[in-house]
Amino acid sequence: MGEAWIVFRVNRRPFRIEDGLYDSYILMDVGSTYIFGQVFVPEGGRPVGTDVEELLQDARRQQIRWARRLIVTKEGPTESVFIEKAKDHGLRVEKFPPNVFQPIVEEIREFFQEHMFKKNI
Repeated sequence: MGEAWIVFRVNRRPFRIEDGLYDSYILMDVGSTYIFGQVFVPEGGRPVGTDVEELLQDARRQQIRWARRLIVTKEGPTESVFIEKAKDHGLRVEKFPPNVFQPIVEEIREFFQEHMFKKNI
């Protein structure tokens, strides 16, 4: 536990929050599948750097240390902010094809779809 964290979009389609459509990105420990938290990103936008920094710091506090690696399964505007902030803290960033983590990611997505995004289907 604690060796690698992964960031991925948890929703399949953008969902509505009062002022617009958003995506939710999860930061999760790969070994335990413990979810540290999430950031909401306006559809097609980038997350606020301070939100990503706060999420990474929360993860560090919860694990008492930094992970060694941050895993991304795609490189887009949101992932680039996570990559930048992770590198600032000395995490090695690794890109894997999405299918490598598909079983874990799909299970989390199904849970969120059922319990969090039901109204947006």
